[in-house]
Amino acid sequence: MTKLDPSSYQLQLEQANTAILEAQAGIKNATAAISSADASIQSADAQKAAAQAGVNKVNKGAREQERTQVRTKVQRAQSALTKAQATADRTKLLYDQGAATKNEYENAQLALTNASKDLEDAQEALSLIQEGATLEDRQSAESSLRQAQAGKEAAIAAKEQAGASKDNSTAAYQQAVTAKKQAELSLSKTALKAPISGVILEKKATVGQLASAGQPVYRIGQIDKLKVLLPVPDHEITNWKQGQTVQLQLYDENREGTVSKIYPATNTNTGSINVEVIVPNTQHDWAPGQVVKAGRQLTLFIFIMAIVAGLL
Repeated sequence: MTKLDPSSYQLQLEQANTAILEAQAGIKNATAAISSADASIQSADAQKAAAQAGVNKVNKGAREQERTQVRTKVQRAQSALTKAQATADRTKLLYDQGAATKNEYENAQLALTNASKDLEDAQEALSLIQEGATLEDRQSAESSLRQAQAGKEAAIAAKEQAGASKDNSTAAYQQAVTAKKQAELSLSKTALKAPISGVILEKKATVGQLASAGQPVYRIGQIDKLKVLLPVPDHEITNWKQGQTVQLQLYDENREGTVSKIYPATNTNTGSINVEVIVPNTQHDWAPGQVVKAGRQLTLFIFIMAIVAGLL
């Protein structure tokens, strides 16, 4: 088998394989980035919903049920304070008269202080819920909403960028696959294969020689049968018929051939007509280019010199 230098095509194939791997890695990374961006978008949607709920709550203020609950706490704290005040006054009177201990007196005073503090806390809570959210509360809620919206927009932009990267990697992958197929095709053509089985009749190129496209490198023929063209004088051509047996002689060896074709035109230079004879050559002991004698037995034996050729 004859081969052309495959180095450049092998390099192209390696480069195409590397490009395919790089493109596949790019597609994988872009796909992962898209999945990550989708998760970020979902998280941003949740944060946005929570922030919007906070804004709505701040803008709407407390519900009536909440106000009622706080008013009830104020009333209870007021009743508890009145009761604690009465107990403290009674205990003080008894203490002054020696009918109550100092511990009982101090406990009564402490209960009065606690009841007063509970009333203040309840009244402050009622004041806050009646006034509604402060400006700072509103600004904080709106800021959270804006941050959540910005986070979603950033996640969407990241997803779009990842999608574009995936498209580019996919296009690069397709180009690399095409380049690989082209390199494989070129590499396959570095091995020269004959379209027919046969033997090399002539070598037309040497090792290291530059060959252009379409330039023949070998001449190949099948020599199981050989073709002999006999130059028969035109005035004798009527005596020759297709299928006739012809005696051929090469040196001391005789062999029979068969007329396969009689050419329809006369050779301009010689005035003869070619008669094509097929000769069996199963042992390949006769070679194309040898000169043989040929004769046909009629009233006499005529010998014609002819050159043997292979069947191309």
